[in-house]
Parts: sequence; structure tokens; C-alpha cells
Amino acid sequence: MLKRVALFAIIGISYLFLLRTVGTFYQHIFRENLTLVQITKALALLAVLAVVFFFACFLRYCLRKNRTELKGATVFVLIGYILMTGLYLKDLLSLFNVSGIFSPYFIEPFIPLVGSLSLLVFFIVFYKNPLTKSRKNAERFLIFPVIGATIDLAIRSFILLRYFWFRDVKWLANLPDKFKIIVTPLVFFSFLMIFYFFIYFYKYAEK
Repeated sequence: MLKRVALFAIIGISYLFLLRTVGTFYQHIFRENLTLVQITKALALLAVLAVVFFFACFLRYCLRKNRTELKGATVFVLIGYILMTGLYLKDLLSLFNVSGIFSPYFIEPFIPLVGSLSLLVFFIVFYKNPLTKSRKNAERFLIFPVIGATIDLAIRSFILLRYFWFRDVKWLANLPDKFKIIVTPLVFFSFLMIFYFFIYFYKYAEK
């Protein structure tokens, strides 16, 4: 089961990265066909739910009672991604003219930041407290997700600061082109680093 859950999470984060990249450079695609937008948003919701389900299973099946610090970090990342789920659900429902269900508009830009922060905290704690204690193999490379999540948090922070300072940017896709050229390679590198964790866990689940 854990291997299957890890695979779903791998597919989920890959899809979210792909959607984020396409939405950054080809926004017009999501303005021309409402049905296509509804499908992509529905799949995005399933993708983020796959990540939530992964961390829920990790909390339920992988942690012993004495792993208090790692349990706390896992609960934090679950909260962060449950908030992200609410954001994706709101976006999807808005396409069907359903609104006024979730948090006020001004809170929305903070949710991705909380999600990124919770993921970074989890990776730091996991790096310090891996499921196995051997540092001779894959565990020593668990610093990669920490680096990736740090970059992602920095990008989210930059976008949020720009949003409050200039009021012209709310999401990555809204950045001016000159910033997209700089930020996009960082987003890709961040994704690869975070991707390593889920591949690591997928292989761990085989044992």
C-alpha cells in the first residue's frame, strides 16, 4: 500500500509542476476552453489530494510512538496541504459558479506560503530523523529535498512580498517575463530536489 501511495504522490507532484509551468508561459490555454480548464483543475485537486493522502499514510503507518518530532512535522505538513486542497477546491468550484464557501480573498496568497513552509519543516526534521539510520546510502542525499523546499519557500515569499508591495503579482504566472526567466529554472530545480524524496520513499516502501 505504501508503495502505491508514494507512486500516487509522485504522479501528483509531477502533474502540479507541469500545470504550474504550462500556466506560467501559456496562460491563454486556460482562457480559451472552459471544459479544458475544468478538467485540469479537477486533476490538480486530485493531485494535491494524493499528496495529502501520502502524508496521512506516512503518519499512520510509518511512525512509531517515540517519533514525536517527526510526527509533529508530519501533522504540520498535513495542515499545510489540507489548506492547499481547500484553495484548489475553491478554484475548481468557481469554474462552476460556486463561490463564497472558503476563506476571504486576502488570505489566499498566504496558503501556498504555509504549504511550502510546512514542507520545508517536514524535510528538515526527516533529514535529521530518517526512517533508517544508515547514512552510507540514499539517506545522505535527503538534504536535496531540504534545498528544494527552501528554494520553493523563497520563491513563494518573493511573490507574496511583491504582491503586498506592488499589488501586481499574486501567483507565479503573474510575474513579469524578465522574472519568469529567472524563477522558472529555480522552480524546476526545486521540483527535482523535492521529487527525490518521493522516489526515495517509493524505494523504501519496497523493502
